[in-house]
Amino acid sequence: MNFYQLATKNVLRNLRSYLGFYFSSSFAVMVFYMFAMFVFHPTVESSTIGKVAQSGMKVAEWIIYLFSIFFVLYSVRAFMRTRKKEFGVLLIMGISQRQLNLLLTTENMIIGVGSIVSGIVGGTILAKMFFAVGAYMIEMREPLTLYLPWKAMGLTAGVFLPLFFVISRILLLFIRTEKIAAFLQGSTKSRRATKPSVALSLLGSALFSISYLIMFLTPLNDVVIILLLLIILSGIYFFFNQISVWPLYLLKKNNNTYLKGVSLLTTTDLANRLKDNTRLLSIVTVISTVAFVTTGVLATDQSDEIVELVENAIFEIDYYSIEGNEKEAEHLELIKSTLQESGFDYDLKIMDIGVAMTYENFIGFVPIRVISERELKKHLPDHDIPTLDDNEGVLYLDYWNARWNQAIPEVLNLLDSSKTVKVQQVKQDTLFNDRLLVVNDQTFKQFREDLVEATMYGFTYPNWKESLDEIERLLLKVEQNAPSYDNEYYIYSKTFDYFIISQVPSLHLFICLFVVVVFCFAAGSFLYFRVFTDLQDESEKYKALFKIGLTEREMRKSMTLQLAILFFLPFLVAAILTICVMVILWKYEVWDAIGPTLKTIAGFMVLQLLGFTIVRQLYLKKMMELIDTESW
Repeated sequence: MNFYQLATKNVLRNLRSYLGFYFSSSFAVMVFYMFAMFVFHPTVESSTIGKVAQSGMKVAEWIIYLFSIFFVLYSVRAFMRTRKKEFGVLLIMGISQRQLNLLLTTENMIIGVGSIVSGIVGGTILAKMFFAVGAYMIEMREPLTLYLPWKAMGLTAGVFLPLFFVISRILLLFIRTEKIAAFLQGSTKSRRATKPSVALSLLGSALFSISYLIMFLTPLNDVVIILLLLIILSGIYFFFNQISVWPLYLLKKNNNTYLKGVSLLTTTDLANRLKDNTRLLSIVTVISTVAFVTTGVLATDQSDEIVELVENAIFEIDYYSIEGNEKEAEHLELIKSTLQESGFDYDLKIMDIGVAMTYENFIGFVPIRVISERELKKHLPDHDIPTLDDNEGVLYLDYWNARWNQAIPEVLNLLDSSKTVKVQQVKQDTLFNDRLLVVNDQTFKQFREDLVEATMYGFTYPNWKESLDEIERLLLKVEQNAPSYDNEYYIYSKTFDYFIISQVPSLHLFICLFVVVVFCFAAGSFLYFRVFTDLQDESEKYKALFKIGLTEREMRKSMTLQLAILFFLPFLVAAILTICVMVILWKYEVWDAIGPTLKTIAGFMVLQLLGFTIVRQLYLKKMMELIDTESW
């Protein structure tokens, strides 16, 4: 048997331990590869919504990749711990440090290459379904056909091969620092039950209380959010390291319960496991919380209200031209010719308006279009406007402000002017595609010298939802500007806004679901690796207990209870933290996502139960093989 055959046999011999790592890595590679196939698809590159999808999927790809770095590093290091005795034996038998390094690198590269190959094969098989679901969710008109994704294959192999190799080499640094005696000792830890600290437990409870008070009492900004994250992460750590141990410690004081059945064994083991695995349980909790919050928010249908507001806007195209705009005639001719050549019969209304800078909201000072009551009724005679006194106005919000219910001042101050307008009424429905302030004729005349004079050209035409392709080309030619106070022109398209608003939330949900599934798969894998890392030590303990009378049924009961708490305690903490976050979002009227989030948590609970059932079955089977009760 040569050296490379030895590496292959080592992988096969440890296949059960490697299996979880292999499948998790393959899954991450597969999702990365399918996103890459979508990004490089020729049809996606040729459409506007496809380019939006490309941007989102590129971000998701690299999130998965960065997470994979951490995941692979943790997983491979966990495997190395389980094989310390094996390394010690090899060193005693004369293997050199260089040969040991080569052996481990070869083994890890076998698993890595296998994960990449199976991930690419699996992604290719599922590509058609992935394309169909993706195109449906973002309402792409052209179907996404299969193609030969050389770029996607090259990118996937190009980023994951170095990842497996580099991490293999990094782990060798930890091995070189170990002595042979430490290798032979293996991963055994001397465990000693300790009383949890009252001070640290109180500190952990205080951190959670402080974070909750900050969320409710302090306006959120970047600094506050970062501070909150640090406080919550610290609180999670102290919860698993100290607070969660208290019920087990108090249980020991109750002899009637503690000395009954397998309670003594389970309680002692759990207290030690919670302390030993504090960092792991904290990581799993954070990952699960991020998954719950993200999915819960994106599962909330936020677009329906905005879509309705967009549909109710009067004009399909609004073109605002500030006085002195040299491109006005060119742009108007371009809009007209585009609609005519595409077979859309349009009507045009031209209105004299002014532009003013007024109140400040979360994005800065807000430009508002100002129109006189007479001018509005001249072009829209059927529209009802309440009677307005001097210096009074009716404010029509754009659909974004209407949806987010931004606070509107009772009095609007024109910047660089002493003139003010009292807001008599705020209309939550949209009139134009932008914010519009309607004042009476006298007020408009008084304000005219302080307003930037402009003209609004409103185009209406039937079947506007069918004009997306033409509008995309038009906006590219007009070189659309962001709405501003000092732009010479600005163009709004109801068609473009409608499709972006209706499709982008679906796109975000589609992308996020895959990323979240990868995260949750990895969270379950972390726990899988942890319990199998301690498998040999646990089997030795149960062998000794079996000799003194512990039955197989009692062993299974103790193991199941310990696994259940390790799996579901982080899930419970993550669920509670997620609900707290949803309450905060609801308080700030950002999202009412409590209902969808509870459904999301219930869905993940089903997946968690499935994962727990599989891991429990594998764990108990392997443990019983190692204990081999029939041989006693």
